[in-house]
Amino acid sequence: MRKLFSAIFIFFLWLPLVLLLFFVYHQEESSAEEHQENASRVAVGMTTEQVLEIMGPPQEKYKSEKSGDSVYVYETPILGYDNVEVYLSPMRVVVKVKEVGKP
Repeated sequence: MRKLFSAIFIFFLWLPLVLLLFFVYHQEESSAEEHQENASRVAVGMTTEQVLEIMGPPQEKYKSEKSGDSVYVYETPILGYDNVEVYLSPMRVVVKVKEVGKP
């Protein structure tokens, strides 16, 4: 009876948990690949609206220390991919796209 309970416990609790973790990881990996593809489409000279249309809202926005330009930071969920920083001029035009390695 005890072995039967253990088998049922393993089957109905651990198996779904393992499957759930697999699908969550796979989904994050595919979204990270999509993120990198979108980042490669961002180019110097694009407007802020075009960047937001391609990449979506950034995870972080701040002002650049040197020139007062805005910087949009897009982070990836997987460690194997780089984050992307998009530098915007005061006229809201992309002046630089930089891939930043994760720490």
